[in-house]
Amino acid sequence: MATYSWPYVAVSRYQTKDSLGGEYLTFFDWVLVKANKLFLYHGVQEDLDGSDPVDWPVNENRLGPYGFRPTRSPISPDFQRSRGLESVDRRMNVNLDLLVVPEWS
Repeated sequence: MATYSWPYVAVSRYQTKDSLGGEYLTFFDWVLVKANKLFLYHGVQEDLDGSDPVDWPVNENRLGPYGFRPTRSPISPDFQRSRGLESVDRRMNVNLDLLVVPEWS
């Protein structure tokens, strides 16, 4: 098992009113709840000014495949505001418990 944590994630990356597709809660519903495998990439740079918002690195920067290990039932995301900002919706903490799963080619 591997645990990954991202503290102080901007609330606009955690959730939006319209679920625009680039938020953690959308990822949670589309990937983690449905038990799809996932990969973690290091060194991903966002280009907010270009037509392609992400410059994907080569596979050597990839970890996984992983599967989500839910800590409770029903499966739901932890809603945890960042330390020092508990009374405002500005930053969230994201924690994922993941299992390494076999990859077949």
